[in-house]
Amino acid sequence: MIRIRLFVTILAVTAIAAFAGPVEQYGRLMAAGDRIVGEKSGGEAVQLKGPSLYWSHSAWSGKAFFVTEAVDAMIDGWGAQVIRFPLGINENYPDRDDGGYDSDPEGNWERLERVVDHAVSRGVYVVVDWHSHNAHEPDITAKAVDFFTNPERAGKYGSNPAVIFEIYNEPTKTAASSWASEVKPYAETVIGAIRAAGFNNLILVGNPAWTSMPNVAAANPPVDPNGTPFDNMAMSFHFYADSHRLGRTHYFQTGTYRDAILNTLSSGYPIFVSEWGTNDATDQGVYNFPQTDLWHSFLDSLKISSCAWAAAVTGTVLDYWNRWTNPLSFGAETLANWTNPDNMTPHGRYIYHWLTGNDTTVTTSGDGWPAFTGLRSQIPLVRSGNWSPEAANTATTLSWDVSEDSILNIKFKLNKGTLSYSPYAGIALTGSVSRCEWGIGYTYKGSKHTLRPEQSDINDATGWDYHHNSMPTNTVADWTTVRIPWAYFQQIGWGNPVAQDRTKVTNIRWYVGYLEANDGDEGEIWVKDVWCLGDPGGEVASVRNPGRQQAASVNQYVNVSGKTLQVRLIDDAKVDVFNMSGKRMRTMNLKQGDHNIRMNDLPRGMYIVKVNGKAAARMQPVKMLVK
Repeated sequence: MIRIRLFVTILAVTAIAAFAGPVEQYGRLMAAGDRIVGEKSGGEAVQLKGPSLYWSHSAWSGKAFFVTEAVDAMIDGWGAQVIRFPLGINENYPDRDDGGYDSDPEGNWERLERVVDHAVSRGVYVVVDWHSHNAHEPDITAKAVDFFTNPERAGKYGSNPAVIFEIYNEPTKTAASSWASEVKPYAETVIGAIRAAGFNNLILVGNPAWTSMPNVAAANPPVDPNGTPFDNMAMSFHFYADSHRLGRTHYFQTGTYRDAILNTLSSGYPIFVSEWGTNDATDQGVYNFPQTDLWHSFLDSLKISSCAWAAAVTGTVLDYWNRWTNPLSFGAETLANWTNPDNMTPHGRYIYHWLTGNDTTVTTSGDGWPAFTGLRSQIPLVRSGNWSPEAANTATTLSWDVSEDSILNIKFKLNKGTLSYSPYAGIALTGSVSRCEWGIGYTYKGSKHTLRPEQSDINDATGWDYHHNSMPTNTVADWTTVRIPWAYFQQIGWGNPVAQDRTKVTNIRWYVGYLEANDGDEGEIWVKDVWCLGDPGGEVASVRNPGRQQAASVNQYVNVSGKTLQVRLIDDAKVDVFNMSGKRMRTMNLKQGDHNIRMNDLPRGMYIVKVNGKAAARMQPVKMLVK
């Protein structure tokens, strides 16, 4: 344990040194043709990556993360080179007041100033974001001009080499013509005021359709009173990977989303992706990690900077943590509370991996990340098992059967009837899953659905707010395997929060409801091969004092004695040691022969040893107990 602590300390010190960093390394950022460069980058494009916080609204929970501890964690733990701070503007003020800057300027400015000052002192770049959907309205325009030029507000950062001004988050009008009639005049007013104040900050310019039409802005850029385009501008772009797929035809103009980027660059203006997410642009939408990977391969190839939404806990799938793993609740001053992947949402794990390159242990199969490597035990699907149906009403039909070869078949047709809410249906396998040490896996095909473990302590008083799988199980034609860690089961948020406790789960339900389907939808789901991920008492995981574990040859074995791993190989092989969450703890490339390897740096506990080599050297994963 001493070695491990020393190693972590060294990493932390290295991270701090590295991130004394981006601003000192690159200097002031400038638009140079279709690239963003630094005054010290020798004309080379500068690509920055980092998080975005949530709206700063006084009435919203995202404001809690406008603290210096969050800034330090994003830099020291998450490797941020840039952090975006959204100054929230009320969406429908004065009809609706959520405590945005326009109704609570002092509260919002106090929060923003605190984190911006701290981030600047840490040497990372900062995006000060006028986070509005209606900034072009005259009264909001006037407030924006004052905010960006007033030395008691963002004007204090005028010409600060660390600070970027984003003047309009997301205009919501979808017609390209709204650029010329509304957004461009706004941009010309605000940019003109910033430049007249003598400030030369890089400025990010929002554009129609929630900032997805940068090409429209680049083709008709904001100009000064003499008709000359302003200097040092980049066009903002926002994407949510499932809705705005890289090669998908743009919803509101011809060409793809890729084309919108490339045409902007061809017009001679750089792009800065100031907001993006892994889902479909809704608060509870499905993740799409493969499409997100495609986006980042594309952005990396063009050296385009980006900020990921949202370092916060607000109850949406795009939070980095959930309410049970909120680092502010566990001690914000402790870096480990911010960087433990077990505490992150699936989206948070993706961002953490994207920024740091660190292994985040496990996700579902098919997203390009490591699959679970631990042992498993079967949860039988039997025709005589305890099955519990659930349907919204008698107009909703639900039938199920289990075949002789243990395949569950579910058929449903949803009908809203007289309900004021969406219909739902599902079938549950009743029984305890408390032995499922790490999570649940199964193989399915057919309709989109959600797996839902239902706890005995969640009932009418908590609004039936069961935990549900926050990873997508989309409609598929072929058999597809999903592996769901317990951390991925989250409450949607309408009821009172109840701590997850797998010992209280009375059944697991394959469920179709408002997140998966609509009134009138019908479909079919097939399920087979349901199992526990890890099971310390299960049949295949019972080797706690394993002795010699033989595999491809009687001459080859893995043995554990105290903290010594004894391996005999009949060929060269790679030997990996994983903890029971699937995180790789050790990798060793070993030659043919006998090896005695000390494991003093591993804490006490159960581990998985996996031997990979030529066919003769391969072995099934073996459990070992380090005492």
